[in-house]
Amino acid sequence: QDLQVQTISLTSGGAVRFETAGSAEIKGADFDLLWQVFPDALPGLVFTAGGAFLDTEYTDYKNGSGFDEVTGLFFDGTIFPNRDFTGNKIVRTPEFSGNLGLAYSFTLGDGTFEVASDLYHNSGSFYSAQNLKSSEEDAYELVNVRASYFYNPWGMRISAFGKNVNDAEYHYVISELDFGTARVLAPPATYGMKLQWEFQ
Repeated sequence: QDLQVQTISLTSGGAVRFETAGSAEIKGADFDLLWQVFPDALPGLVFTAGGAFLDTEYTDYKNGSGFDEVTGLFFDGTIFPNRDFTGNKIVRTPEFSGNLGLAYSFTLGDGTFEVASDLYHNSGSFYSAQNLKSSEEDAYELVNVRASYFYNPWGMRISAFGKNVNDAEYHYVISELDFGTARVLAPPATYGMKLQWEFQ
């Protein structure tokens, strides 16, 4: 009940505004799996999986603010009438999101070596309650990889990683504004190293 929704309009002051959707509903199911594939032959090999299925909608949102698809003009009931967003998808709620992962660790000298990779899938969602096509995030997948070595005597871990190695294009934020859409892209393929040292 009374879900808060935000809009931004330069013509109405340029500040973030909040309005209330009368009611909204989310139904769904999720799962998680952790599987030691070969517990006797390869005890360090672990497979993980998870996912969430969501069915979402604003069930009562009759006075929504937004932007006209043709003119780009802002409507909030002041000059131009509000619109009914009832039945639209709730923002940032993909119908399906899930992940798969595979990791293998083994003893090496006085430490532990681990390699791992994971895949994340997002079926896409809307960034505005108006569900404009320009505010829609398409489906995307992310692939991450990492390798690390933990040296027990020193309490030190050195890691190498790659994030979004498939260089998928997706967004942190998509904001509808007067006469346009602002898009903040998430980082492209990124690689690096990290050193962690625990001591007393």
